[in-house]
Amino acid sequence: MYKIIETKCEYGENPVGLDCENPRLFWKLSSDGADQKFYRVIVSSSEENAGKGIGDLFDTGEIVSSEAFYTEYRGKKLLSRQKCFWRVWSGSETERAASGINAFEMGLLRDSDWKGCWMGMPVKNQGGTSLYRKAIRLKEKPVSNAKAYVCGIGYHETFFNGKKVGSAVLSPSLSDYNARVFYRAYDLSPLLQRGENVFGVEVGHGWYGAKKVLVQIYVDYADGETEEYHSSVNGGWWVAGSPTLDNSVYDGEVYDARLEDKIPRNWASAEYRPAWENGWMFTIYAAPPSGKLQAERMEPIRVTGIFEAASLTDKGDGVKIADIGRNIAGWARIRVRGRRGARVTLKYGERLTADGFVNRCNLRSARASDTYVLKGEGEEEYAPRFTYHGFQYIQIEISGECELLSVRGEHVHNDLRAAGEFSCSDEDLNRLHANAVITELNNQHGILTDCPQRDERFGWLNDLSARLYQTVYNCGMERFFPKFTADVADTGTKEGAIGDTAPYYTGGRPADPVCVAYLLMPVFSYLYYGDRRCAEEAYEGCRAWTEYLLSRSHDGIMDYSYYGDWVEPDAAKVHTDNIYVSTVCLFWHLSLMKKLSEIVGKKEEEKEYGKKVESVAAAINEKYFDAEKCRYAGGTQTSDSMALTLGIVPEKYRKRVAENVANDIAAHGYHSTCGNVGYRHLFYALGEYGYADAALRMLKNKEYPGWGYMLANGATSVWERWESEMSDEMDSFDHPMFGSYDAFFYAFLGGIRIDENAFACDKITVEPVCAEGVDRVFASFDTVRGKIVSEWKRQDKEVNYHIEIPPCVTAKITLGGETYIRGCGVYDFCETEKGFAAPSADIRGRIFSKN
Repeated sequence: MYKIIETKCEYGENPVGLDCENPRLFWKLSSDGADQKFYRVIVSSSEENAGKGIGDLFDTGEIVSSEAFYTEYRGKKLLSRQKCFWRVWSGSETERAASGINAFEMGLLRDSDWKGCWMGMPVKNQGGTSLYRKAIRLKEKPVSNAKAYVCGIGYHETFFNGKKVGSAVLSPSLSDYNARVFYRAYDLSPLLQRGENVFGVEVGHGWYGAKKVLVQIYVDYADGETEEYHSSVNGGWWVAGSPTLDNSVYDGEVYDARLEDKIPRNWASAEYRPAWENGWMFTIYAAPPSGKLQAERMEPIRVTGIFEAASLTDKGDGVKIADIGRNIAGWARIRVRGRRGARVTLKYGERLTADGFVNRCNLRSARASDTYVLKGEGEEEYAPRFTYHGFQYIQIEISGECELLSVRGEHVHNDLRAAGEFSCSDEDLNRLHANAVITELNNQHGILTDCPQRDERFGWLNDLSARLYQTVYNCGMERFFPKFTADVADTGTKEGAIGDTAPYYTGGRPADPVCVAYLLMPVFSYLYYGDRRCAEEAYEGCRAWTEYLLSRSHDGIMDYSYYGDWVEPDAAKVHTDNIYVSTVCLFWHLSLMKKLSEIVGKKEEEKEYGKKVESVAAAINEKYFDAEKCRYAGGTQTSDSMALTLGIVPEKYRKRVAENVANDIAAHGYHSTCGNVGYRHLFYALGEYGYADAALRMLKNKEYPGWGYMLANGATSVWERWESEMSDEMDSFDHPMFGSYDAFFYAFLGGIRIDENAFACDKITVEPVCAEGVDRVFASFDTVRGKIVSEWKRQDKEVNYHIEIPPCVTAKITLGGETYIRGCGVYDFCETEKGFAAPSADIRGRIFSKN
């Protein structure tokens, strides 16, 4: 059956608070093998018009297209806060499908729409959170809509009539507050009540290090009247400190529940009255941040999962150790009962000491602990809200008369859609996959962080050139990549250089030349999600950075490096020349600039960068390639693998270079000698040139150093270093930079690869590798066009393959050296000793429909 199974606007479902004036409208299809032949999209000013098929704001008309999966709004000028309704029709040669009625609502499009002032608190309650409150009395007539637009930095939570609005935590996303500051739109309509209503915002330090808030509230009545309420210093706004006496991203929280006597949990309700005697005062003016206000477009951070304590060990003297079974980012939630003033301190860590206490030495200066002081009234529950931690273990220290009733871990990160699934017959590989996924999620906190636990948690770009290949398979990054690309752009200097971290907190500026992620993200946004806009917005910054790198090269060879192939295994005693790595990354930048120029339609610059690609490749081959030994820069795994996967090696030498890589792995006892840049290239080189068995043997090797060694030492996430010992220098046990072996699982064991000339995954290759020791693989990848599935299973002397291709996608399926070009459909193949066959049909022509 041909049908529309999903619709989105700007990659989100019925978004509220958009600040782009030409939103993109997406649809996803499902069919029994038929592709789209035409579509029509309308945008209406009312739900009634949308239901009647009247596009009074925008109507594409019927467009003949087999490839389109979105259209960009090009209708009447949209206004701030305008709500629009839209539908899409799509048809094949024989069937027609219609979507339901969808909606999107604009945010505040102009700076002049913000009529209030930023509010702060007089010098009081410096370490704790601040509570802002305003009472609103509604008129006695129906309300059609009520929205609040809030920018509360560092972090904020919004309340209305005593209840939290929405499920977001740690909002808004981190940014360079001198460049961009994000606001969120909140729907107050479901919580409205007759008469008096109370709006509240609680604000903590977050990454901003201070507390201030800007609020704009609109109440629209059914008769067309609108009332506005703005943050102000003389408009009925109150502010107070809260029972949260201290809050810090690195250090944690202190919450004294005894203060709820004066400021109870229903402080933002009509049942509670603020007064001077219980700590309330009028707000004061706060200087605004210099960054431009923008609507938050990313998925919010939320509590996405619960990890109950796998064990709880009593160590005596009021100390208990909880093990939640996985290394996560988030916090603990406890239930306790006890005497007023009793205190519970939660200390977080990733490992245990030899005597069974939580080992916290790798946190460095981060206190990473939360303290709860009991109110003393029956059962009490607590979890922090303005901090987060990286941990598997919690050391619970109780002073005073208190009973711990329960403890659990709550997983906290950006709530992105799951893009991929992978499983196989080998449990070690399944564990490695699970470790890669959870490590990636733990480090999605508005930016792509390096770690979630110590006094760092920065957006290090040198980690990302490998990491992103795993990220796109496991997570839907269609909204994350444009945001983080802009974060990188905000680090730029007038000379074109960018910083090593985004936002720029530390590292070099100019960044290390390995920071190719700046260009990878807009390219991936186009290849995977069909987002040309990201490339257009990033183009000049990416070009300036690439030209800066060229200015630091001489005859095609770079003249600087900081990190190179970072964190090579010490035991291997192998080092890849830093300048070689920088120069190969210059080549990579130029290749990506060529692609970006193609994407944005700059033909002359595409030609220009094509020439520069050839020139730098020639320089690398002249300086670093030993044609007799078929190796680069001394023949390390990194140097040869990068040259192979990036296309620097002349074609006639590629097989020999690949053979050298495989031989070097064997010579090192099936260990990688690569650091955080080279290892992803190593896995892909092995996969591309027929050495997948060697890659898996290396990956599963339980001897130090390697990923199998991590498993053998109980790892539930991916480590920063290869050693199992913890130190106080650089020993994160939750670090995604070494997690892109997981991309190898999808790209080679599952065989799902997006072609380099793809647009939103419309051209793919499916070429699964039946590796030794693996009897079954299932891999899927949910694209913006639909889900790709590749599954195979050994049974007796046969291998059965099952492949699913979504509508509007062309797949090159390669099995046993034969290649078949297929469109939308479900395909089953059987490999026997005699070759390939398909059940009761010619595999070259038959599409097997889903049941």
